[in-house]
Amino acid sequence: MLQSSIAKEESLFHAQLSLPLRKTITGRLKNAKQENSAKKLIEKKEETKMSTIILVGKTACGKSTTAKLMEKLGYQRIVTDTTRPKREGETDGIDYHFRTRDEFEALKEAGYYAESVDYEAAFGHCSYGSAKRSYESSQNSVIVLNPYGLKMVKDNVIAGSIISIFLDVPEDILVERLHTRGDTEDEIVRRLEHDRIDFADMSEICDYTISVTGKETEEEILNKVLALVDSKEPKLHIAFAVDDNNGMMFNHRRVSKDSKLCKELLNSVYSSGGRLQIRPYSSPLFEDGVYTSDDPWNKAGPNDIVFVEDIDPAIIYGVTEVTLFRWNRKYPSDLKSTFDFSKYELIETKEFTGSSHEKITKETWKKQEKRRKQK
Repeated sequence: MLQSSIAKEESLFHAQLSLPLRKTITGRLKNAKQENSAKKLIEKKEETKMSTIILVGKTACGKSTTAKLMEKLGYQRIVTDTTRPKREGETDGIDYHFRTRDEFEALKEAGYYAESVDYEAAFGHCSYGSAKRSYESSQNSVIVLNPYGLKMVKDNVIAGSIISIFLDVPEDILVERLHTRGDTEDEIVRRLEHDRIDFADMSEICDYTISVTGKETEEEILNKVLALVDSKEPKLHIAFAVDDNNGMMFNHRRVSKDSKLCKELLNSVYSSGGRLQIRPYSSPLFEDGVYTSDDPWNKAGPNDIVFVEDIDPAIIYGVTEVTLFRWNRKYPSDLKSTFDFSKYELIETKEFTGSSHEKITKETWKKQEKRRKQK
């Protein structure tokens, strides 16, 4: 039973994100050259993912409250593993992943955990840990860690997959909050002494520090965190064309093309002061003034537009704006866009006559801001 459980977890640990993406991409790209290219796209996507927010701070700094508010905005809380007994009302997989001691130690030995810590509690020795795959595959997630846990995570997960933020609160404010919480003087002194040691070098450990005066509301602290996260997350503008069934290609060939669509796309790029970034497949459509690479989304600057034809745009991470062209026709296709527009807002629609199409529709979509409404 234990071996079966461990094998299942290790399988997820090694392949959770890659497997569905491989099914999406390589199932449509038949020859070996294209399949290798698809695998590289998957690897690059994983390397550039930056979506797990780690909040760090001293006792009573407000990190847990901020994390809970982020959950209400759609951030997924990373569910940690523990060997402690399940309490009344707790649900396995929601509050914690409850493990036996043997299961936890076997997973730890296999390198499953990004960080783990041991405690001596009233009911005995217990351990906590968070899986590596949680940081590398959970989009828009949040977790609260201590400095020791953060150091371990930084040593064990893909560089660039996390943003760590230290909430720095003056000690006198912390003392006031601990008194309000009902802690005794001895407990407060002990906590502060430990915190002075544990948080001594946070400027070197954490990526960013947010200074909290103690006068801010919970909303204001939340907005400081979100503003920082938004400024550090990748911004990317992509463009692609689809037929009425979201088809893009058939038998390794684009379903359609139009010179006026290309001109419209270039005009959009020039008006923004950027460059057009494309993959090699699309280069015959443009004479010059474009930049070609296998992974143009990783080369794009702030005002650039990335135009893709031969891959599903859904695999591209960090998209904040989309220019979507609709052919307003139906074509045979075996590569379709599965891009999810549910978190995007339609900003503008424009129709124009193409060189070989009676009507082409151009739509501009922008990712919706994640903000909690002010009271």
